[in-house]
Amino acid sequence: MAQTQKPTRRLILADLFKNQEPIWVVNNAKSARSGKAGNLVLQIGQGDQRDKIILPPGQDPVCLTDLASSESLQESRDLFLHVSREALILLDPAQADEYYQRNEKRREVMRKKVKVLRDGQQLPETPVPQAAHETAVEVDQHVVSVCLKLKTKTWTAEEAIESLMEAGPDTYKEEDLIYIRNVAKDKKIKAWAQQQLDSRGTRE
Repeated sequence: MAQTQKPTRRLILADLFKNQEPIWVVNNAKSARSGKAGNLVLQIGQGDQRDKIILPPGQDPVCLTDLASSESLQESRDLFLHVSREALILLDPAQADEYYQRNEKRREVMRKKVKVLRDGQQLPETPVPQAAHETAVEVDQHVVSVCLKLKTKTWTAEEAIESLMEAGPDTYKEEDLIYIRNVAKDKKIKAWAQQQLDSRGTRE
């Protein structure tokens, strides 16, 4: 996956609001328990007007001002807290535009992800089959879940690869990638797993 570049100027959230610039962010949140990337929930609004934005993990920028009013974002304690803790990384608007000029297909991918999460259409986690606990090596449970969703045709190969990539290229052990290569039937995801193994110099 293409990586975003470091900011070309020091970005301060209050200054972006003051200058009426769009607020672009990347979800940099990690689970305190597992250390893995995950969705980040951003509460906005007050009282009966309370709403939320759910941001998927990954290096694709999201424009918050396309999803909510500048006023509601300025009043969001969550937004300022997440930025201060670097769970959300601010991007220069010009930098975000440049990213999507280089990765145009990613723009639509991220737009759909955010919409699915906001509409509450995300798929529930598929129960891990008992066989997963009987493998000779311990395989990442997300990997097992992805392979099961492929087997039951809940996900396409593209959706499965996207989900695996969200966690970052170094998240999975060689055992996880070998499991995908050996268990998954789809040629695309088998090729993806082999490509990851080849990049680490792992051969059969």
